[in-house]
Order: sequence, then structure tokens, then C-alpha cells
Amino acid sequence: MSEKKHKARQSSDETSKATTSKKNKFTKETAKRWAFLLFCPPCVYYTVLSLILFAGEAFNESYDIPFLDAPHMLLLFVFLFIFNAANIFLTKKRYNLVLRIAVHFVLTAASFFVCFYILSDYSPGTSATIIQMLVFVIAYAAVCALVLIVRGIFRRTAEESESYEPMYKPVYKYKK
Repeated sequence: MSEKKHKARQSSDETSKATTSKKNKFTKETAKRWAFLLFCPPCVYYTVLSLILFAGEAFNESYDIPFLDAPHMLLLFVFLFIFNAANIFLTKKRYNLVLRIAVHFVLTAASFFVCFYILSDYSPGTSATIIQMLVFVIAYAAVCALVLIVRGIFRRTAEESESYEPMYKPVYKYKK
């Protein structure tokens, strides 16, 4: 009897090891998923912003955009890559919403400042830099407030629809 219990424990230990190793195993599918999550959104953002910038320069011949050379476009991609990492953290439900928004803001603002002011040779002056950062913070706060308001509206309507109880019971039951 004790040998059977011992063999049963060994087989259960082996199956639990197999499931945990299978669960933690880095597969080709997880690599594809992570590559898609990390690289696809910044590439889409980069393409859209590049088209907007190039179209703006093409339609307005008198206005010369100083950020359309190769090093600045690379810095734009680095900024968008960090912005995507902040967006991935923002979607993680295991952290508090306030913490997620704070980390997203810090990562976005820091990468914006580093990529467009420190690493680039663009130096508009101290007061212009402060004003541009204030405009960035105000724009971020406005977009964040708008997203939170819309999120609250959708959450409230979802909760109301879940708590709805019909007054009348259906007469006919449909078979599926």
C-alpha cells in the first residue's frame, strides 16, 4: 500500500513539474506575441506621425520642420517605443489605476524630455523649454481626464446593464 502511495506521489510530482515547466517555457508563440506587443504599436505610431510631419512640410513650403532628418526621426521612434512600454504597463490590471497613470506619465514625460531636448541638438532656450513641457503636461492631463471620464461612463453603463432584472418572465423558452 505504501509503495502505491509513493508511486502516486512521484507521478503527481512529475506531472506538476511538467505543467509548470510547460507553463514557464518560452515558446515561439510567446516570442511572436511579445514581439507584436513591443514593436507593432510603435511602428504604427511612427508611420502615422511621420506621414503627418512629411505632409505638413510638403503642403506648407515656407515652414521648415527641423525634426525631419534621420537622427531626429530615430529619436522619435525611441520615444514612441518607450511610450508603448508605458502603454503596456498602463494596461496591467494587477496594479492600482493611480500608480499605472503615474508611471505612464513619468515614463512618457521623461522620454519626451530626454529624446527631444537632451539627446537632440534642438535648444529653444530655458523659458521656451519650460513652456513646452507645461503644454505637454496640460495636454497629457486633458487626454488622461477625457479617457478616465469615458472609461467611467462605459463602466457605469456596463454595471447598470448587469444589474437589470426584467419585470416579466419570458413566456417561451428558446432552445439553442
